[in-house]
Amino acid sequence: MAEIIQKDGTWVFDGDTLRLTPGRDKNVGLLRRPLGELTVPLGAVAGISFEQGRKAGRLRLQLRELGELHRAGLLTDEEFAQAKQAVLRRM
Repeated sequence: MAEIIQKDGTWVFDGDTLRLTPGRDKNVGLLRRPLGELTVPLGAVAGISFEQGRKAGRLRLQLRELGELHRAGLLTDEEFAQAKQAVLRRM
């Protein structure tokens, strides 16, 4: 089991599930507080990576999603390149 404790909450990994418990810090999101503790199967979040800093993590997730659409054939090479440049310009 691994546990990450921060001001905005606690993350507990027990091998099969991820348990998220919101903290009481003022920076805890307005949606996260009323939801309370969430339990998510680890497989549901296996492809997500966290990078310190909001912009870096969001950028990686957006690029990963575009890559998945491209690999699935839902975006052409040209559409993928344009979408990727648009994401990079916004950051």
